[in-house]
Amino acid sequence: MSDEEVDMVARLHTDVLKTGKIVSLLRKQFPGTCIIDKDVHNLIEKLKKENRVGDTPMQVFENFLNENDFVYYTRENSSTNRVEDVFFCHDTSFRMWCAFPYLLLIDTTYNTNMYKWPFV
Repeated sequence: MSDEEVDMVARLHTDVLKTGKIVSLLRKQFPGTCIIDKDVHNLIEKLKKENRVGDTPMQVFENFLNENDFVYYTRENSSTNRVEDVFFCHDTSFRMWCAFPYLLLIDTTYNTNMYKWPFV
């Protein structure tokens, strides 16, 4: 990919366009280019990773929650000032829970972490 194409992908991605739309716009702007969806996807992931340089895993996690409309609460250990618990759910789910607070279902069957503990 040329520098012009990379710049265009970076600008279009900040405008929240889907990968397929970015590819079609690139093909119109640069006829004869051999760009495929996977190229654009890989470049977007590379740009995201460059933007996260220096962030701790917790900062990356909180940024993700904020950018994707999640409601979350954290609880820190007062002596170590480290996060021990995080509750998060999508904004729509949170609003439904507020409307019907008598029942809360949590599904822990999806996956476990490196300690083989449920992700709850």
